[in-house]
Amino acid sequence: MEKEILQAARILERGGVVCFPTETVYALAANAYDADACQRIYEIKGRDYQKPLAILAPTIESLQEIAVTNDIFNKIAKELSPGPITYILPKKGSFDLAVNANLGLSSVAVRIPDHAIALAILKEANCPVVATSANISGESDSIDEAQVNSVFSEMVDLVVAGGKSKIGVASTIVDLCSGTYEILREGVVTKEMIENAIGG
Repeated sequence: MEKEILQAARILERGGVVCFPTETVYALAANAYDADACQRIYEIKGRDYQKPLAILAPTIESLQEIAVTNDIFNKIAKELSPGPITYILPKKGSFDLAVNANLGLSSVAVRIPDHAIALAILKEANCPVVATSANISGESDSIDEAQVNSVFSEMVDLVVAGGKSKIGVASTIVDLCSGTYEILREGVVTKEMIENAIGG
């Protein structure tokens, strides 16, 4: 597995597209600095170009190099990250990702996955990594390597096998840009869990 992790990291650095497992669903991933690589994700997935991509970060510290965090984030992340929750936060001005990764928005979606293979690839890659669920838009998310290979094996540069995703549904998305929180998509992390983290 170490060989595959190193291979995936080098492919991402060079502008390739890789599928790898996370605890939610398999990810379709690319170098966040590389506009051509991001473009490939949209083309492979058939994704709406008006939908920005999320960034997967391996640690809180690396996430803070990408986004401006705040007290409410700190409380939620302390309880629920790494895990199946994606945060919408103000983008750090010094973080210059490809314009088609987040459409030039002043905000950015970031998540720390709770999966050993995903985290190892993210830590090894010398670039920030954008990702979206590994599926054709409008179709079911891929939750194991057989599903990924049946759709993407000829379209991507590498599929990293990692068994079946533990959760099997996409992450909860919570917008923290306004100083409070708004759930944009609810997954296994619920409103109650978020409120408990904030109040805890």
